[in-house]
Amino acid sequence: MQKRDYEVVIPLKHHEVPAKINKQTGEITEVRKRRNNLPKDKKLFQQNDFTKVNNKIVGYLSKELSNMELAIVFKMIGMAHFNTNSLKPLSNETSLRDLAETFGISINSVKKSFEKLFDYGVYAQFKIAKNGVKEYWILNPYISFKGRLIDDSIWENFKGTKVEIAYNIV
Repeated sequence: MQKRDYEVVIPLKHHEVPAKINKQTGEITEVRKRRNNLPKDKKLFQQNDFTKVNNKIVGYLSKELSNMELAIVFKMIGMAHFNTNSLKPLSNETSLRDLAETFGISINSVKKSFEKLFDYGVYAQFKIAKNGVKEYWILNPYISFKGRLIDDSIWENFKGTKVEIAYNIV
């Protein structure tokens, strides 16, 4: 790392560029701002279409859930909204028929499967009176999360669930 004698912020117009003048030689050198700090042959990984999945919990759930229930979890992971893990439009108001169609399962297995997933803490059901009553589901962030920053309150809502306990034990 180079030691600099001076560091100055200079306001410039769009047609002006900063320059260094060597007082001893009179040499003028344009100062170029470093465009980025990425190493050569590297690119910034855009995460908007990617989800972080907890491999430890996926292993745990694959032992505890049926293949159909695990498929529902992975479909939920894909449905989760960026930075909130909301599963909108899913809510307690979603019909069994709509759940069966959304997740590609038999209508006869919907109730039992979703009760089991709820019991494990795979998702939470929220109902809040804010600009009218809003009801929605949220995917457990101990399983998966989309985004860069997560509110502590989202973590707190899932404390004590079977998934969170497995995360801390497994």
